[in-house]
This record gives sequence, C-alpha cells and structure tokens, in this order.
Amino acid sequence: MDYGEYFSEAAPPLSIDAREAAWLALGVQVPEPLVMLYASVNGGLTRASVLPLPGGNDTVVNTVFALGGNAPYPLLADETAELAEVGMLPEAALAFADDPGGNIFAIALDPEDFGRVFFIDHEVWVEDPAETLRESANATLVAKDLLSFFESLREALH
Repeated sequence: MDYGEYFSEAAPPLSIDAREAAWLALGVQVPEPLVMLYASVNGGLTRASVLPLPGGNDTVVNTVFALGGNAPYPLLADETAELAEVGMLPEAALAFADDPGGNIFAIALDPEDFGRVFFIDHEVWVEDPAETLRESANATLVAKDLLSFFESLREALH
C-alpha cells in the first residue's frame, strides 16, 4: 500500500534500517498499516484534510508526524511521549497526526482496538494512563484502520 497518494506535501521515507531502528526505539508492536504509511512517506500534509467526526462535526488533519530524520514535521515518538506525559494520551496509543486546534489523531495499540484510529480532544484529560483509547473520555473512534482514516478525508469547501 502506497500512502503517498494521500499527501500534497511529504518528506521522503527513511531508509529501511532507519525505520526499523525507529520502530524498535518505540518499544511497542506497531500496526502494519502504520509501518506501510512510513514506508511511503516520512510525515507531511494530506491532500484532502477534512475528517467528518461522529455527531456531525468536522475537523481538519493538519500534519502527519514524521518517524525520524530531518523531516520538517514533528516527530511521532516525541509527540506521543509529550502527550502521554501531560495526560492527553493513554499508554497503549501512538499519536501520528494533529489538527490545527491542538487535537490529536492516535492509533490504538491495545489488543481490543489494535490499529483503530481515534480522535483525541485536547481539552479532556486521560483519567488513567493504563486505560485504552476506547475507555478514555477524550477519545472518539474515527476509523477502523489507517487506510479507512485516509480514505474518509475529503476536500475542504471554500
């Protein structure tokens, strides 16, 4: 799967060795679609950016984080660690993108929801870092997997 088609601007992917080192440094099992995303690009801006949320609201995908290297985008590991530290993200999740308002898109790592994509509201904090995204008061399921997430993006109406 080449996720490059979903981007209007993207950094080239890291080498296979650099990607493998980045995944090992995270110390978690990573869903295969996320591995494929970073085999296609190393962060960037999506071509279509409007994501419909449950309940009828929309948000905008701002930046997909970089896996490593010198890409001009925030780093996935740094963003995930910082968000977990301030109480915005449960431990069993990786933040991979944001919206302009400071909200986050994360992929679940827990067995029940492994690979599902959640919208994280930055104004609501995680009660218990050990909870899953599904249990978290600040998380809303937005896609069954990463490909569905990208396929659900649409162009902004001007």
